Amino acid sequence: LAKVAQLREGYDFVAVVIDAPPYDRVKIFPEYKAQRPLQPASFHEQFRRVLERIEADGLACWSVPGAEADDICASAVRRAQDDDCDVVIASGDKDLLQLVNERVRVLSPATGEMYGLAEVRAKFGVAPAQMLDALSLMGDASDNIPGIAGIGPKTAEKLLANFCDLDGILRAANEHDPRITPKICEAIIAGTDLAGVAKKLVTLRSDLEIPWEQIYERK
Repeated sequence: LAKVAQLREGYDFVAVVIDAPPYDRVKIFPEYKAQRPLQPASFHEQFRRVLERIEADGLACWSVPGAEADDICASAVRRAQDDDCDVVIASGDKDLLQLVNERVRVLSPATGEMYGLAEVRAKFGVAPAQMLDALSLMGDASDNIPGIAGIGPKTAEKLLANFCDLDGILRAANEHDPRITPKICEAIIAGTDLAGVAKKLVTLRSDLEIPWEQIYERK
């Protein structure tokens, strides 16, 4: 509650977005987030009280059954840009960096760092538009998303610099492009299906129905 109160300062319109498991992504990959421990029973009552307090404080709270907060953020970004608004997303989730553009930034609540176009490239070595493909190659251990064996951040950065996107990388590997080492070529060819699954999991939905007009209501 203290963090939400801190983060909302200085912004004209604020909404809180909330996960609503079970997630639809489990239908694509049953092991999705399976490594995470179950929350204790007391957590659910505490969380209910937190949401009750946030709503009582006048903030819009959005949740869509089966969807994750990231998808709601992506849907809200689309609506905000339709309304010609600048957006700051407060989250430490790397998935959301794919939404960064000239009018969308991501704020890390943990460090206070603000990520725009230049900051994403400086930290991750790729443009925000390439973050989806970078995560598809590397996977994401925090969500139990598989990647291609042997491909970490530096290799993904180099591959995307040479071949622009995942499709270009897969095509180059199958053609045994000399810019890719034989070992990495073999790994990419063997992991093509896993990369495809990872991309489906990391792709954010921006078509969710959310009560967007609530964000403008004065409460």
